[in-house]
Amino acid sequence: MSRYSGQIEPKFSSLHEDDDLLWVVPFRVRYIVGICGYRYAGKTAAISHLVEKYGFRLYSLSTTLRRLAEQRGISSASRRDLQDFGDAIRRERGEDHLAKLTLREIRRDQLSHRADSRAANRIVVGGFKRPEEVETFMGIEQFRLLGLDTPDATRFKRANDVGLPAHELGEQEGTLVSFEVIANEIDRRDRTGLGEQDACGQAVEEVVKLVDPSCLIDNTDSLPELYRALELKVEEFDRRYRRPRG
Repeated sequence: MSRYSGQIEPKFSSLHEDDDLLWVVPFRVRYIVGICGYRYAGKTAAISHLVEKYGFRLYSLSTTLRRLAEQRGISSASRRDLQDFGDAIRRERGEDHLAKLTLREIRRDQLSHRADSRAANRIVVGGFKRPEEVETFMGIEQFRLLGLDTPDATRFKRANDVGLPAHELGEQEGTLVSFEVIANEIDRRDRTGLGEQDACGQAVEEVVKLVDPSCLIDNTDSLPELYRALELKVEEFDRRYRRPRG
């Protein structure tokens, strides 16, 4: 088993591409936190806090998707183009394909002797759009899913305050987008996809349902309140999971 413990460079080996190894060989990480929630719920702020304050190593299914898009010559795609591409990838390769690719990336880093100390410590993962993606990560004993619960009005107002909806809709900078437009033209696809016929589309509503109530964080108030809630979960997980040996 020693040959799997970090002596082989990924570029000389395809061990990280072996799906069976994801379950046979334990991850040399303390634990993995998944972050999920609806559009503008505060996921980026939560992830940034875990990375910047606690040194979590960041992985994202969205980054995996963008990398695939670039490989296929879709390097300057709009958000809608990336959503279409993501739906196509899931139809072509399976609803959990992006999750498996992201896990391979984590495994590759664990096998690399160049991986820094954070790679064997704590990891945060974002970009979950399908329940199958979360279920793939749930096969790892050290995985926990955190969800951000933010009222629609709060989400939409915060997004308007920094101009995100206008940018995504191609509107002039500074344009305030109505909550109805945000809900119907931006938020709806993220939550439920393009309709009942869209079996491989985005389904964040189903993702959020997988969050244990004890891991649902209320993000109605200020950033300091969100950070404090995250700190409490980190303290809890730190007590629960020991640092990996070796």
